[in-house]
Amino acid sequence: MKNNTLDNNSTMNININKKNKDNSLVHGLSLRVNGGLQSKQNEILKVKNSLLGSSSLPLLPEELPYYTRHIINPSLLCAPDDFMIAYIHAAPENSKRRMAIRQTWGDKKVLGKLKIKLLFVMGVVNNRHVMDMVKVESARYNDILQTEFNDTYRNLNSKAMAALRWIATNCHNISYIMKTDDDILVDIFQVVKYLRYLQLYKYAREKFILCNVWDLMLIIRNKKNEGEKW
Repeated sequence: MKNNTLDNNSTMNININKKNKDNSLVHGLSLRVNGGLQSKQNEILKVKNSLLGSSSLPLLPEELPYYTRHIINPSLLCAPDDFMIAYIHAAPENSKRRMAIRQTWGDKKVLGKLKIKLLFVMGVVNNRHVMDMVKVESARYNDILQTEFNDTYRNLNSKAMAALRWIATNCHNISYIMKTDDDILVDIFQVVKYLRYLQLYKYAREKFILCNVWDLMLIIRNKKNEGEKW
């Protein structure tokens, strides 16, 4: 464990594990940054490179290409007075699902009154027609974020991280972020009502996460189904 002072107000704790020749230990890099850093990304990379060199370490989140390599990037989506953004995990080929959302709980007029923005997040597929249709759809609705990773079930983490990074970069004044899927019907009025209640009476100044915890779900490790979703 090393403690490196980056400036007068900030410290970084770095924990490094080497990799042995017999592959018994895999190296890793964990970082904890305290205080107010300017150009945090550059400082982290500078310290990392000075210790071990960038070639021998796994990529840090700031270096991962899919975070910023957007094929479709919605313009001027968020406004300073927005209350919430709902980002939806979507598949490029599911245009009918996206249209159903736009015509029901995601209707632009309804969301406009509630100060909510809608963002469909997806990767890429090896189908030129589908990709072209997504571009046409995006030009019409300006609510699609498409990033350069394969749109598969196993890449849901990439989809979520790309969405959250985009929101953090482009929607600075958003109070809440809601994640859902393109096959989910949301009672958006109840969501807003509950969040307003929490703002007034419980968590006005706190950061929190709301979700449904499924604690009885068993972990599925059936190797025969490796190619399937579960």
